[in-house]
Amino acid sequence: MKKLPLILLVLSAAAWSAALEQFVSLSVESDSLGFSPGRRQALWNGMISEDSWGVRVTDRYLDADSGGLVPRRFLGRNDLLVDGDARFGALTVSPGFRWNTAAGDGLDFILPDQQGTVLDRSYTRPELGLGVSLPRGFGAFVEGSLVERSLEYPDGSSLGWSGQGAEGYVEWDAPGLFWARAGGSFRKHSSDDIGFDTDWSGVGAAVGIRTTVLPARVQLVGQAEYGTFSGEDYLGGDLGERASLRLRAVRSFTPGMALDMTVFSSLDHRDGAWYRAASSGAARLVLTRGRPGEIPSQLVLGGQVTSSSFTTARFEASGRLHLVEGLSTLLSATARRIPTTVAGAGPGRDWLTLGAGLEYRISTLAVVWAKVQQERTILVDTEDWTRLDAGIQFWPPSISI
Repeated sequence: MKKLPLILLVLSAAAWSAALEQFVSLSVESDSLGFSPGRRQALWNGMISEDSWGVRVTDRYLDADSGGLVPRRFLGRNDLLVDGDARFGALTVSPGFRWNTAAGDGLDFILPDQQGTVLDRSYTRPELGLGVSLPRGFGAFVEGSLVERSLEYPDGSSLGWSGQGAEGYVEWDAPGLFWARAGGSFRKHSSDDIGFDTDWSGVGAAVGIRTTVLPARVQLVGQAEYGTFSGEDYLGGDLGERASLRLRAVRSFTPGMALDMTVFSSLDHRDGAWYRAASSGAARLVLTRGRPGEIPSQLVLGGQVTSSSFTTARFEASGRLHLVEGLSTLLSATARRIPTTVAGAGPGRDWLTLGAGLEYRISTLAVVWAKVQQERTILVDTEDWTRLDAGIQFWPPSISI
């Protein structure tokens, strides 16, 4: 009898086996060639999984300052996200929890109805999802979540704010290339302290095609969605209806050359008419060269344009040239245009960033990089500055449990 607990322990260990995968990243983006002023970020991601269950944990800590040449919205936050899933035959249970806290004074949270601003100290969001696999390719999923915010006035008094949400859909994984989905969602936010209570709901459907191989080595994937919503936006207007279409195509020219293109467009229906809500287009050409077993050299050319109530544009070129063993040189150029509200700066802000640096890869365990960037931005005046972008990413070996 004394050996029974030991025998049970051995049998349970033999029947249960899991693996722990991890990822660690430390990075700094400064406004000069030093480490401050700037943004410093630490990220840890861990996943432990077994055949019938898995747990994922991500913790991201951001430390930044308000000085320097670059205005920053996030000065200091810690974001912890824990989620997982457990499968019991056809049923999958997916719990999750998010805890976001301010490391400093917190962000400005704008209150509705022009009631001023408060400090967003933290918020928590527990959630629970349930999914079930049905015959003939059908499946159903429901999820509910709660949000509790810790808000604070400048004088130190607190403000209560809560939210609830739920969504659910039925999906059909059709034979062949197509899939379809139909469902609905609901969100509510309220604060008894200021007499605020708002909610919205919507129902919709989507159809899509899975990755399809076409002639000339083209792969195509896409989906179309339609939804109708009840409730009001932040300006007090009706949400109405929305229809959208997204297509992505990848063209492989040679084993080391590929063109990736994505287009998106959406229309809103309000007051008896359809209006263009938002659209975007993006393309990226990737050229890769290198012998098997070596770190490849790579050139990436890309751009993106978005259009809604304002327009943004981004064009970039980046390259990695393998030098010797794990050492490579990095080169980059990025041009951006975004709207701005800075007084006297005009409707848009132009950015140009040039960068050069080195990267060293230690097998599949780690990557270390450092890049010096020269940035120019045009606001009221033309401003130039040099900054440092450096960091390390580490993938520890998998641990069997």
